[in-house]
Amino acid sequence: MQEPVRSLSAVQRHSLESTYACFQGVTAFLESVENKLQPDDKLLAVNLRDLAGVCEHKLMESFPELHAWLAEWTRGGVS
Repeated sequence: MQEPVRSLSAVQRHSLESTYACFQGVTAFLESVENKLQPDDKLLAVNLRDLAGVCEHKLMESFPELHAWLAEWTRGGVS
């Protein structure tokens, strides 16, 4: 297994932060519409939501420096 990246350029960091925020948005959206969907679509929404969660976890695992950004973001300090 490769070592996690320790130093990111500003563009790389911004891309990862944007990707994480997108996964968060997709997860929230899917949770909000899940109960309004037909059974097959509901299953698809649940699977996509779970996949977004796995992707979030992998980002945090691969880029540990995102933990500091996430802590600031959840406090409302990142715009």
